[in-house]
Amino acid sequence: MDLAYYEGSITKHMDSTLQIELDRNSEIFFRLLFNNQRGAILAINPGDTIDIDVRIAKDSVLKNTGMPRYQITLSKSNYLAHNVYRDRFNPISKTFPSIDSLINESNTEDIFELYDKYKETLNQKLKVWDSLLTVKKISLPVYNLYFSDTKAGMNRYLVRHFLNQKARSKSQTMINLYDSLIQKIFKEQRGSNKYLLKTYIGGRFYETYLTEKIKNNSTIKDTLLKKIYESFYFLFDSSYRENAWGNSVLLPAIISPYNENIANKANVTVFSKYYPNSIYLKKMNAIYDSIRMIRQKAYSHQEIVSSNYASLKEIFDLHKERFFFVDVWATWCAPCIGEFAYISQLEKQLDSLNIKKIYLSIDERMDSTKWKELIKKYYLNGYHYIADKKIQVEIIEHLLHRKETGGCVI
Repeated sequence: MDLAYYEGSITKHMDSTLQIELDRNSEIFFRLLFNNQRGAILAINPGDTIDIDVRIAKDSVLKNTGMPRYQITLSKSNYLAHNVYRDRFNPISKTFPSIDSLINESNTEDIFELYDKYKETLNQKLKVWDSLLTVKKISLPVYNLYFSDTKAGMNRYLVRHFLNQKARSKSQTMINLYDSLIQKIFKEQRGSNKYLLKTYIGGRFYETYLTEKIKNNSTIKDTLLKKIYESFYFLFDSSYRENAWGNSVLLPAIISPYNENIANKANVTVFSKYYPNSIYLKKMNAIYDSIRMIRQKAYSHQEIVSSNYASLKEIFDLHKERFFFVDVWATWCAPCIGEFAYISQLEKQLDSLNIKKIYLSIDERMDSTKWKELIKKYYLNGYHYIADKKIQVEIIEHLLHRKETGGCVI
């Protein structure tokens, strides 16, 4: 398919050394992760040989994961180019401050002048690839990937800025100017180039181009398609459209099977319209069904209490136990619902310790029907209450007290 991020993955375990051979017939980006952490993102060409030396940095632990930081040294094919990409352009946000400076210094009305100044900055950034090509320190296919990727990443950032400005503008004259400039950028910066799909970030610029093309196409009557983020798949080549689009439908189910947010549902709805019998829908439904079966087997006791209570003490006084597991959530809170995917394992531990589960919803009482539906849908064992405003304030006060004293007493 020659798409940078629709080809699956290879997982390998290693002790000291590992050799990986990739079956490629054209250039493409390759991402290497170590223990699911950031590793190396490399543009590769058939015939390339890359040595990657990985060492754990001494006395260095990443705060967000607690895992060690890795030192990576590259050698052999195009290694100078790989280092330049890693040091200067990955992540592409390293280039954004220079664009932000231009935006902050520019006249907000003269957007075309800003674009001219931006092109000068862009050309300066891209010179590093031309210099490597001149001294033959980078092969032409790898040059094409890195050059296209870094250029497209910067172009997308500028286009998104103008799209945001357009959305905020109340002047039809300015809206028309933004539309004109955005189309000018797409044309001059080759946003319609399918080659960008081979790159790491460049594909996002191509997707932005397709999204705007769909929004501005009056012959496309599917209003929901025009609203979803994934609308760009609609204009993908038919040879890989189902695979690419289907992966975007399946991935949320794999990563967080209970986090069925509105955006994912809309994408599934539109995808189902064009591919009703897709294998990706069957895989997605199989995941959701298996999770439901696990929850059904674990289901034992559920009590939904609709009464009003003035304080947390009133709620806890209904139970004689000393310890409780308290989950504060809401039907509109996607991360809260996402955690329900892991509740079965937690319930086993709580049940073994005879700890009751109390769920406090901060939904409005007018949403109680949806509240009850989700409790039953996710088979949430335990006692369920709606925490009115007064109790919500009390919860915050207890959390603040705990932060200050290290304890929480009710």
